[in-house]
Order: sequence, then C-alpha cells, then structure tokens
Amino acid sequence: MRNLDLWINKYETRSKQIGQEIKNYAQWLNTLKEDLMCLGLIQPPPVGEKKQYKACYVDGGEGLYELLGTAVYIVRAAGLIHEKPQARFIRDLDFDIIRHSDDTKEQVELKRECMEIKIAEEAVNAGCDLIVLDGSLFVKNHKKPAQTKQYDAYLKKFNRLMKKCREKNASLVGVSEDTKSRLLINYLMQEHEIDIPVNLTDASLLRLLAGDSSFLSGPFKPKTNQLTAADYPTVYLQPTRLSNPLRIDFPPWEQNLEKILSHLQFHSNASKAYGYPLPLYLAHLESRINPQHVKWTSKHLAKAAFREYPQICDAYMRTTRRNCRPGN
Repeated sequence: MRNLDLWINKYETRSKQIGQEIKNYAQWLNTLKEDLMCLGLIQPPPVGEKKQYKACYVDGGEGLYELLGTAVYIVRAAGLIHEKPQARFIRDLDFDIIRHSDDTKEQVELKRECMEIKIAEEAVNAGCDLIVLDGSLFVKNHKKPAQTKQYDAYLKKFNRLMKKCREKNASLVGVSEDTKSRLLINYLMQEHEIDIPVNLTDASLLRLLAGDSSFLSGPFKPKTNQLTAADYPTVYLQPTRLSNPLRIDFPPWEQNLEKILSHLQFHSNASKAYGYPLPLYLAHLESRINPQHVKWTSKHLAKAAFREYPQICDAYMRTTRRNCRPGN
C-alpha cells in the first residue's frame, strides 16, 4: 500500500473516534433496546415450505458508457419462471445512444425499471400467480420525480402491473436485498414517539434487537414525506442466523402474506450467509451487465456509424480522454 504511514496515522485517529462515538451511544442503545422489545417487533420466522406457486422472479441490469458527445446504454431484464417440471427464463434487452444531461443515469434506471415491469406483465399473462420483484414496491411507487418523459410512462406501467396482478389474482411482492432505509424507524418515531439515533438503519436496529437469530418483524405501513400512511404493508425477514434482514413489501389487498413469506423463507435457505431467495439471485445473474459488454457495444456502434459519417462521428462518438487512460 502506498503512503502506509499516512494510513496508519489516520487509522489510529479514526478508530479512537469511532470507538468513543459507540461508547457514547451504548447506554442510549441499551435503554432503547429495552423499550423496543416491549413492542413485539421481533417474531418467530415463518416455517419455510415450498408452496405450490407458479412464481416468476424478476431482476434487471444496466450499463452506461460515456462518449465525447453522447453515451451508450444497455438495459436488460430477466424473469425466472419457477415451475415444474423445468424452470425457464423470460428475457429482454435494449441498447441505444442517450444524450448527456444531469439525469442521464436516472433515465437509464427508468428504462431498466420499465423493462422489468414488462417482464413481470409477461409472466402474469403466462399464468404466474406470484411475481417477486427485486426492490421495494414502496420505493418503486415513490421514486423521486425525474425531469424526463420516461418518468410518467414508468408510473403508468407500474400502476398497470399492479392493476393486472389484482385482476388476475396474482400476488406481487418486492424484496430488497441490502436495504439502507429508515422506514421502520420513522414509523416508530412517529407512532410511538421514540427517539432513535440517526446513524441506525432499520436493518441495524433489528440486528441490535434480535442478534444472530432468524426472525420476522411485525408488519407496518411506511410513512411518506407527507406523514400519511402508504398502502404497502412491510415486514423484515432475516431468513437465516448468519444473514441480514430482507425488506419485503406487498400491495394493500394481498391476503396471503404468511404463505408468501413461508415460500420466500424456503428459497432463502440455500446459502446461510447470503439468505436471499435463490431464484431471484439466478435472475440477477442472468440480467447483470458486464462493463466490458457496454464498452464493446459502444465501439461497434461507433464503427458502424463512422462508415457513413466519419467526420461527424469522430466528434460525436469519439471515446473520452478518461477512457483512454493507460490501463483502461
């Protein structure tokens, strides 16, 4: 490591500061733990059983490669239909150029989200009665508005998916892998007037209460910024002793929470340390975008355009200086 002496000096300083900060919080956290345990937040986990669902697990990936005058994006989505006798994938892929702007990344994310919704709709049309999406339904429906036409189209597609699932009696659930939210904390602070440190997240608070044990939190409805209840019943599930809590939320009309949670518990036991539904992880592997794939696609699109318009493309689709750095 370069500048090892600088690292060691800073490490000694910061480790003492962090230790003192934790010490200052210790008494507060111990008292907080006693108060919260009385609320019944920690419940036994569901018994993991393989329920008879024709389930589809949906995830997506994205990539962005910047050029001098534009950028190239790739979005991909995959849905793993988990049924007998053999599982199968529904896939989709798209790539194009996109102009540079302050919200380019947000636009690409919306395109990926729209593609995931499309895959989920195809699964419902194929007769799936359980749709498991990567990410929170609450977050998907409360995204920060982007100054782009894709935002309104995204909301329409998401609400159409919700409506279709309800009409066809298909259960819809969102699973957040590594949640950093404070939705439960905000709920507790507003409903029970409990003061909770700002440096705690929901997951860390629940780990403080439950430790290394498998558990299910009691359901709650997150609060929006307007302090009104949002109609997405939410629970935290720690499927295994070694894993971290998953945040799981449902539409308000869902009647089969226990059955769905039991199903997810069953599929999250493949890895005790990871504690994540295996079919959803397989959908993630199928949909992720390799950065080299985006770079390769960008170069070939530029070459194809260069044949027809060499002078314009040399300025418009030329690689950036950053991408020309030695070692890139």
